[in-house]
Amino acid sequence: MPTNKQIIAIAKKQVGYSEGANNDNKYGKKYGENHCSWCAIFLWWCGQKAAENHGGLNPIAKCDNVYIQEETVRRGGRWILKKTTSKRMKKEVLPKLKEGDLISFDFGKKDNYRDHMGYVLRVDGDKIVTIEGNTQPQNKKTKYDGVYIRERPYTDMCAVVRPRYTK
Repeated sequence: MPTNKQIIAIAKKQVGYSEGANNDNKYGKKYGENHCSWCAIFLWWCGQKAAENHGGLNPIAKCDNVYIQEETVRRGGRWILKKTTSKRMKKEVLPKLKEGDLISFDFGKKDNYRDHMGYVLRVDGDKIVTIEGNTQPQNKKTKYDGVYIRERPYTDMCAVVRPRYTK
């Protein structure tokens, strides 16, 4: 399996990529499911590219967006934060986050529904710096159409999985 550094290097090279009309993008084409929300598909694509370039299996599961974390755990990954709305638990997990963790966010009713996901790059105080697909640039009100580095408040986090990377 590839390392987290190899996968993140591939993800970083994608920053600035924008989809075409109607969610048309290269990640969905490779995945076999184009013209749909593609934040989880982007995570899988980066893992797949790293596996193709460096050998081994993709540690990121190919499955329905909502279940990517559960299926990645079945592949040998582990939960760092299982779905929660607890601010205390979220705050406690901040120092445990590592580059390459799969992070889910709940932006709405704080009902623990995973609205979006990305890769953790680092923690900066109470903020989590991520790289995400199917999102918009930081502090810009544009459509959710590309790959960008984002900064999110830890309170938006609802679940984190650490894939089984090669050390």
